[in-house]
Amino acid sequence: MDVKPAGSGDEKSFHATIDASPGWVNTTGIGPAPGIRRLLARLPFRDDYELVKGDGVVFYWADRSTPSWSAGTLSRSAAKKGIVTLEAPRDAEIRIDEMPVQRGGNQKRIGIHRSAPKGRMDVTVVLKAL
Repeated sequence: MDVKPAGSGDEKSFHATIDASPGWVNTTGIGPAPGIRRLLARLPFRDDYELVKGDGVVFYWADRSTPSWSAGTLSRSAAKKGIVTLEAPRDAEIRIDEMPVQRGGNQKRIGIHRSAPKGRMDVTVVLKAL
């Protein structure tokens, strides 16, 4: 069965849902499995650049939790409802700073830095509901 997501978005945000249950047959073979829903969004960010001054570009992401780090990928659980993953280029340097929040407390500022006076940096943010 052809199952299509429903979504909306613009240059600043994107949201999509899909009811995958019509595409699945339950274990009895009688009908669709009840209520399978998924949210998966891949948000690519690309910087093509040539600097007059400076040593590279930085992609910043603010977060209140500390992500786990593994081979160019930063992941963290989003309040037990999903996972946010940042996929960084292999040649990027990743730095996590503690930043104060205006109403008290701290948040993490994740900086993905690519050192080169010109080039391209691709960072992908993946949002996955659990």
